[in-house]
Amino acid sequence: PPILARVLDAFAAAGDTRMHSAALADALGMTPGELAAALREYGVTPLDQPFERGGRRARGYALADVEAAAARHAAE
Repeated sequence: PPILARVLDAFAAAGDTRMHSAALADALGMTPGELAAALREYGVTPLDQPFERGGRRARGYALADVEAAAARHAAE
């Protein structure tokens, strides 16, 4: 699905395995709420625990979760 491909591209550009919701949404030109709704459709939800990146601690997404969703939905 296009949204998952865009998210994977954003992770690749960031060179990281986790991204805060706000940073990922910014990279895609979306709000965090729009991002959450779009990813929820494919079973991708934010990590339960906040993590630190760039001196900020917040919740976000894991690359592995997006990759797993992309693999599940590759045939669509």
